[in-house]
Amino acid sequence: FISAFSLAGFPPLSGFWGKFIVIKASLQTSDYLLAATALLVGLLTIFSMSKIWNEAFWKKPTNDELESKALSRAPLYLYSLPIVMLAALSLLIGLVAEPFYQFAEHAAQQLLVPDAYIQAVLGGAP
Repeated sequence: FISAFSLAGFPPLSGFWGKFIVIKASLQTSDYLLAATALLVGLLTIFSMSKIWNEAFWKKPTNDELESKALSRAPLYLYSLPIVMLAALSLLIGLVAEPFYQFAEHAAQQLLVPDAYIQAVLGGAP
C-alpha cells in the first residue's frame, strides 16, 4: 500500500517530492502539458497498482498455489522485516526530504558542469 502510493506521488511519501518538483518547475515555465502529464501518470499509477494489489492479495488462490505455499512457508520476519523497513524508509524520505533533495541537486550540478569531476578522475585539466 505504501509503495503504491509512493509511486503515485501521494504525500507524505517519498514519491511526492519528485512529482512536486517536476510539476512546480513545469508550471513555472508555463509547460502545462508536462504538469498535466505528471498528474495523469500519478492517477494511472495508482489505478494500475490497485489492480495489481487486488490480483496479488484478494484473488482466491488455486489448489496448486496453496500446495506450493504450504511447502515453502518461511518465518514471518523473513519477509515482513524488509517490507516494513522499506515502507519506513519511504516515509522517512517523504518527511525529511531536504537532505535527499540537496544531494540530488548537487549530483545534477556535477552532471551539468563535469569539469571538477573530470579533473578529479583524470587528474589533469579537462
